[in-house]
Amino acid sequence: MKFRVLALAAALFSIVFAGCSAVSVPGAGGGSSSGTGSLKTQQDEIVLVFRSSLSDILEAKAILLEALGKKNESDLLIATAKQLKSGNTDEGDLKSAMDTDGAVTNAIKEALAKADMLDAEKAAIAKQAVLPFISGNVKMASSLVAASSFLKDTTQAIRNNPMSAAKLKSEFAVGIYVASTMPPYVKANAEVISITIDLLKKSGIDTGDMEKANKEAADAGPQD
Repeated sequence: MKFRVLALAAALFSIVFAGCSAVSVPGAGGGSSSGTGSLKTQQDEIVLVFRSSLSDILEAKAILLEALGKKNESDLLIATAKQLKSGNTDEGDLKSAMDTDGAVTNAIKEALAKADMLDAEKAAIAKQAVLPFISGNVKMASSLVAASSFLKDTTQAIRNNPMSAAKLKSEFAVGIYVASTMPPYVKANAEVISITIDLLKKSGIDTGDMEKANKEAADAGPQD
């Protein structure tokens, strides 16, 4: 079956953004001018996409960890993904989730590097993780332009209002963190996906759809 990852990402976006107006970002503060109101909307949108994408990516990595025989790490990611899906997350929770992801991703990369090939059962499990992994990464990559715009607009607002700089930095701290985190995270995920695809290929799994989808993910965001 032909895998249309960008079409899937677009469908996911329509679901995610449909609820943006009802989303409240912890730490965003009360309303004021139309300028900061626009920034709040941008912040809500990129944080919502980041949280949704990250939970998808963590669940996919959990499946991959299961295939690599690392159940404890897999269970940790599943619990973290569930917390993100609950919506009760602030900047600290997102940073904690990213710290967990970073530690576990290192374990994934080490295990992948050591694995010459997977047996049929483990390869079948790992294969289930790759396309959801890519889909989550595409969803996040497709939001990089919006994240970059938010950073520029927030920086300009802070420069234009030096007397309110501290308040604005606090008000939009979660959005600034997310927008700064997205680009390197998307690239890091693409690397892990490529390593996983190489291992599956060595294990006799057809990876044509995965390779195409991963290239689309790499092309989804702004180019250097």
